Amino acid sequence: MLKNVKLILLFLIVCFATSLTAANLDVFLICDTEADGIGPSVRTNLLKMEGFAKELSRTLNYDLKLHVFKDKKADSTFINQIKNLRCKSDGIVIFYWAGHGYRETTKKNPWPSFSFHNDSKKGIDFIHVVQLLKQKKPKMILAIADTCNSTIPDSNAPLLVKGIATDAVRANNHSVNLKKLFNQKGVFVFSSSSPGQPSWYWVMPEGGFFTIALFKAMDEELSLQREPSWNTIFEKSKVYINEQGPPEIQTPQFGQLR
Repeated sequence: MLKNVKLILLFLIVCFATSLTAANLDVFLICDTEADGIGPSVRTNLLKMEGFAKELSRTLNYDLKLHVFKDKKADSTFINQIKNLRCKSDGIVIFYWAGHGYRETTKKNPWPSFSFHNDSKKGIDFIHVVQLLKQKKPKMILAIADTCNSTIPDSNAPLLVKGIATDAVRANNHSVNLKKLFNQKGVFVFSSSSPGQPSWYWVMPEGGFFTIALFKAMDEELSLQREPSWNTIFEKSKVYINEQGPPEIQTPQFGQLR
């Protein structure tokens, strides 16, 4: 009897210790893999992000929770899972969108809105998603949108969903710097293009110009023997987009929101 009690106590201690040390990494991947013209490249982006999420989870020793919306499920209903998300103060949330995007002529903020192949009458404003995530109060939010920011008439725009928000050495450096990069606190937002600009994807399923550039910039920054910087990653990604030769100017955006 005493032995059983000791075993139960040991089990409870282990469970309690695990609950104290294992923070959550929630990764939302909304990838419109059926989007006209870019579906195969969006799928490539999805695979890259899934691999990155798993690597980050191992490096940080965080519990990974993947929320993947692809194929027929890549629609505006993903917002319901974000609404129901519970975050601890030491948690990290990554949001990633790949698919078609737009902006209305009357839109004030510089961030794009999302349109969905299988939900064409509804749109979601990127910044509203970020604001909703901020309400969850995790330690860090990284929000990325690889999507067009081209202007279309308000009459042609999908109806925005309302009520979303209320207001070796190299290898060793990579692991160490990845921890430093994601141990920061704050809200870091990336968009693949500036207002009025398209975002380009390869016809062959290589991925979006911005996602390719972002991963290349991040990999280079993490390999260096210095403090990693999201702003430096952003500046490098602009260079690497141009190296791919987009048919029109594509200038990404970055912001650290309060």
